[in-house]
Amino acid sequence: MPGSRRSLARYMLKAADSVCNLDDPKHLIALGLRPSDVVSRDYAVSRAWALRIHGLWDLRGLSFEDVTPLRLDHPALVEASNTIVRRIAK
Repeated sequence: MPGSRRSLARYMLKAADSVCNLDDPKHLIALGLRPSDVVSRDYAVSRAWALRIHGLWDLRGLSFEDVTPLRLDHPALVEASNTIVRRIAK
């Protein structure tokens, strides 16, 4: 949108077991997913299971911390870029 800015929101999650760990085989089995489902480029399929997982989340343990305007040199953006091996276009 013209004039809009991207921001980074930070939340605190009280219980670590509330995180959906898609790298945990037991968790995948419980969700009826296979590893190939998680890395698939079939976005219609991944959106469907993401919506299903989202419906299972109990958000009561989630609290808002803060919002920071996001710039291309923000440390979190740089770290994410390095982690997923993607160049930041300036």
